[in-house]
Amino acid sequence: MKLHMNKPRNILRKEDCEAIAKLLDSGFSIKDALVVLKEKENEKAFDEIMNRLNDGESLHAFFYLYCPKSYVVLFESMSQCMPFLDSLLTCIEMHRAIEKSQKQIIDGMLYPSLLFLGMIVGMYLFNALILPNMITLLMGFQVETDHLLVMHEAIQWIAEFLLWGIVLLFLIVMTALKKKHIVNTYCFVAKRFPDSILVHSVSAMFARFFLECLKRNVSTQNTLHILSQVKQQPCVSYIAKEIDEHLMRGETLIEAIQKTHIEKALLRFLKIAVFSSSSEEMLEGYLQMVEIRKQQAIKRYSTYIQLISYSMIAIVLIYVYQILMMPMTMLQNL
Repeated sequence: MKLHMNKPRNILRKEDCEAIAKLLDSGFSIKDALVVLKEKENEKAFDEIMNRLNDGESLHAFFYLYCPKSYVVLFESMSQCMPFLDSLLTCIEMHRAIEKSQKQIIDGMLYPSLLFLGMIVGMYLFNALILPNMITLLMGFQVETDHLLVMHEAIQWIAEFLLWGIVLLFLIVMTALKKKHIVNTYCFVAKRFPDSILVHSVSAMFARFFLECLKRNVSTQNTLHILSQVKQQPCVSYIAKEIDEHLMRGETLIEAIQKTHIEKALLRFLKIAVFSSSSEEMLEGYLQMVEIRKQQAIKRYSTYIQLISYSMIAIVLIYVYQILMMPMTMLQNL
C-alpha cells in the first residue's frame, strides 16, 4: 500500500543517509545511529525522526520523506518489498551508480564538445569581424581577392549551418528526453536503432536495478513491481511494466524478456542467467562489458571531435597565414 504524507521541511543530506546505512549495517540501532551522527546541519531532521520513533511510528512509514529528492521515489517503492536497511542500501547504491555513469559521460564528452562549439563560434566571429577587414586591406594593395571573397562566403555558410544544426539538435534532444516524451522516444529508437547509445544506456540501468534487487533476494515479481514504480527512470519503469504484463498473460520469463525493448546483449545474458546458479555474476559480467564499451565509445567520440576541431583550426590558421603573406609576396615581385 502506497503511503502519502506531508513532506517535512528538514531534509537529510545524502551523506547523512549513507552514514545511517553504514551504522545500521554495522549493528547499530536507528536511535543509536541518530545519536552518534547528530550534528548542527542535521539536528532538526534527526530530532523529528527521533520524536516520531518515540511516538511509535514505523521507520518504514516515514523515513523516505526525510531523504533527498533523488532518493524518495526509489526508496518508497523498495521499502514496500524489502527490509528497511536493504531498501536504504539499495537506494544508495543505485544513486551512486547513476551519478557515476552521468559523471563519466560528462567528464569524457564535455571538453571535446566545448572545443568543437568554441571552434565553430571562433570561425563565425573571425569570418564576421576580422576577415572582411583583412580583405579590405588586401584590396588596398591591389591584390586579387575574388577567391578570398568566395572563401569568406563558404566559411560563413559552414559556420552558420553548424551553429543552427547544433541548436536544432539540442532542442530536439531536450524535447525527446523530457519525462513525458522519453518512453515514446525510447520505443522509437529501440525499434529502428537497437544498437544506439540510448538503448544501451537504458538496458544497462535496468540490469543495474535488477541486479541490486537480486542481491537482496527480492523475488522477480517484487523486483518488477519495484522497478515499475521508479519514476525517476521512466524507461526502466516501462521495461519492468512490459515484462510484468507478459508474465501476467501466462508467458514464461524468457518469452516476456524476448518481447521487451532491451538490447540484444542483455537479452542473451538474461537468458543464460535464468537457468544459471550464478545469476548475479552473469549480470555483473554484463555491466562490466557495458562499462568497457561505454569508455570505448566516449574515447572514440572525444578522439573524432578533437580531430575535427583541431583540423578546422589548423585550416583557418593556414588560411590566415596565406592572407598575411600576400602583401609580402606582392612586394617581393615588384
